[in-house]
Amino acid sequence: MQMWMMRAGSCAVGRTWVIATIAIGLVIGLAAPGYSAVQARQDATPDADAPLIIDEGTEPEATPPVDGASLIEDEPATTDEPAAEESTGRDDVIAQGLVFLDGESRVWQIREIVPASASDATPFSAAPGFLLQRAGDTIIRNDLSGKRAKLEPGEAYFTSAGDPYTAYAGGTGATAWGVELVEPADVAEDAFYESPIAEDLPQGSFDMELIRFVLEPGGSVDLPDHNGSALLIVTTGTVDVQDERGVGTLSAGDGQLMPGAGTVQNDSAAPAVYVFAALGDQVEDEGPAAPAQTPVPADQPAEDTTTTDTSTTTDEAPATTEETETPAPDTSDGTAGDEQAGLTSIAVSAEAPIYVEVVADGETAFAGELDTGQTTGQIVGASFTVYTTSGVNSTFTNACGDSYLMGYEEGEATYELFVNENSCPPA
Repeated sequence: MQMWMMRAGSCAVGRTWVIATIAIGLVIGLAAPGYSAVQARQDATPDADAPLIIDEGTEPEATPPVDGASLIEDEPATTDEPAAEESTGRDDVIAQGLVFLDGESRVWQIREIVPASASDATPFSAAPGFLLQRAGDTIIRNDLSGKRAKLEPGEAYFTSAGDPYTAYAGGTGATAWGVELVEPADVAEDAFYESPIAEDLPQGSFDMELIRFVLEPGGSVDLPDHNGSALLIVTTGTVDVQDERGVGTLSAGDGQLMPGAGTVQNDSAAPAVYVFAALGDQVEDEGPAAPAQTPVPADQPAEDTTTTDTSTTTDEAPATTEETETPAPDTSDGTAGDEQAGLTSIAVSAEAPIYVEVVADGETAFAGELDTGQTTGQIVGASFTVYTTSGVNSTFTNACGDSYLMGYEEGEATYELFVNENSCPPA
């Protein structure tokens, strides 16, 4: 229409031709009312609710001074595909990691977690699953790797089976949900949702994913493909879930076990948000990592550090087992390598004046005061008991070169650490 206006301005003949064409168009429009404004809006864009597009469809010639380029700048979301996607919903994988299953039955559980302050936080041994932030901020640290992450509302963190973690509030009002896959006998007393027993879980290593969906009013989305029973949890609004068993309505805080395919529909007038915890693709693997299958003492982290972040990638072992063999000392007769086998080392540094005692393999290796910036140096052993007059001011450095805090106690603290297959040789 704007191209016709430009041609009409060039000569009188062109102007007459445009007027005649518009007149013919009006006659055709009167003869075929079924096409009119509704069809024009459908041809223009699937987003019929955008007021700017409605104005263009109803008054194209009433605003000739408006430049077409300015309309595009005022409405950046003019592409058809994003508008169509938002009319139904959108999804994002917000956390994932590898999990090993033995083929036995499991239960999905959801727990509400209110993280303690940094000074009161204590380590815990994790179940395979996710920490989903609901309100405020939470800082979580894998005590094996020393790596940390900050979670804000709507974000999630994968927890690997058996790894020790420490989580604490990043401010006031922090709340999270623990979405975990556990054995039926291990369901937590404080779980506010417990699924029916999932007896169809396969054996092997799988990519466990937590997918977040935002479903617009009137939208409908098919569940992703998955292995074994998955868990659907509504976090905001209300949705209708349909599968071969029928249709059920879920509200915020409700969960439902999904053995197979299904469809989620939002028939309400407001957007709904839900997450889907599921086993995705199978990963070729010979079996689980030994550390992941053996619970670690609650306050044992550091010298078990590897060069990879197992808290966000995997809880299986073959890769890390090979990595620990690589840095072994290279000696011609193997004697030095045998002496170093099963040993690692740690050092404790002071962030403020402290008193430290380090017992390695039952013998006192260090006992004395450290001023700010001073260190015990690397102490070799297989097991360590460390006493300090201030946990928050004691920085540990393992044989891999990673530094971290073992705890956040302002006063006295005692920590125990042990070597395992992921530990680096003595520094």
